[in-house]
Amino acid sequence: MERLFYKIKQCKSEEEVRKLIDEAYEEVVENSEKKEQLGFGSLTSLCPSHKGFIHPKTRIKYCSMAVETYGMETKDYIYEFAKMIWMRKDIVSKQSYIWALLEYLDYYFGIPKTNKDTREDIFMYKALRSTETDDEFFAMMEKNTIGDLRGLGVAMCSERGAVAQNLLSMYGFDSYYCYGAFSCGEQNEGHAYNVVYENGSYILLDYSLTVTLRKANGKIKRVPYQEVIPSDKVEDFLNNKVPLSLPDYELIETKDGIKKVPLNTCRNYVIGCDKVELDNGMNL
Repeated sequence: MERLFYKIKQCKSEEEVRKLIDEAYEEVVENSEKKEQLGFGSLTSLCPSHKGFIHPKTRIKYCSMAVETYGMETKDYIYEFAKMIWMRKDIVSKQSYIWALLEYLDYYFGIPKTNKDTREDIFMYKALRSTETDDEFFAMMEKNTIGDLRGLGVAMCSERGAVAQNLLSMYGFDSYYCYGAFSCGEQNEGHAYNVVYENGSYILLDYSLTVTLRKANGKIKRVPYQEVIPSDKVEDFLNNKVPLSLPDYELIETKDGIKKVPLNTCRNYVIGCDKVELDNGMNL
């Protein structure tokens, strides 16, 4: 892991952790590229991927016809994840960090629940309660932050991927936040996910459409989908809106370690398009 991770592990108190994070946050924001807006919407006009830390003043549009965007000004998710690293003795490697990040996203946002209000509802209700005119309403929509969705169980791929992006980037991962689409079987929809460059390979990380780990004690755990992108597919996938097909799988814990078991499906991802399609126009 990078130096920030090890510095946190050496802290003697929570106060030391917070001071260290304040310094690291100031540095990473100063070095980040401030973009007016990222995300879904008009994929031809918005950047389909973003490399590095997302500047707190950058607005993010999620996959919806609604007008809402949110900013990344919230800092509590950064402090609390650092505290988790500091306290947890089992987070000792990059792989354990990647898996622990999913646990943290579920803790911070809550696991998405289909029987609750949507993100649009949350932002809409907030604005309606605190404004009287249309101008005030739309101005309020520009003040939403990712922290407004904390613990509500409504955060989806856009928000989960955005927090993952900043917590990957801040700790030294060469990371991309990608907007596009996903398909598997009958499912074909807009989707946000991450790509990291590690040990000479590009790896797709999906913190929303996860995979199952069946542990030796019978318990089932969710872990992020994680797959190396073939080297001959990287350029077209990242830059040319070419779909990428990757194997789907589940994980099983055995006495010899964790075994990857292929499923009879594949996962298809694309960057910069709102649907995954073959060259002949058929959906993947």
